[in-house]
Amino acid sequence: MCEKAIEDILKKHGITRAIDVSELYLAKKALASVADLSRFPMMTYLWLNDNKIREVCCLRHNYRLTELYLHNNDITSITGCLRHLTSLQVLLLHNNQLKKLGESVSELRRMHFLRTLSKNFKLPC
Repeated sequence: MCEKAIEDILKKHGITRAIDVSELYLAKKALASVADLSRFPMMTYLWLNDNKIREVCCLRHNYRLTELYLHNNDITSITGCLRHLTSLQVLLLHNNQLKKLGESVSELRRMHFLRTLSKNFKLPC
């Protein structure tokens, strides 16, 4: 379902080259999982909110992401999934099933440009 949603979006906007994708809106698509998005290396904005996603292991090569919307899903852990996204400025994670927050918060410390984080998530000094 995710691949079809992506292909539909690309077709709708007349995008033929993955390198031309700077933002991708996959919110409210009833997605339970997300395909590998590494084919979009220039992507800076990604909306995955309001789905049924349980894990986020689709962003291994999307180093340029500056805004990531993951709120209102079923994500249980982000440990190891986002630590390489050091350019993130906005990260919304509220209304998920996150556990082991200590490990996750430790990884978020590397995100020196992070200026907006979900209200119920606090970074220790």
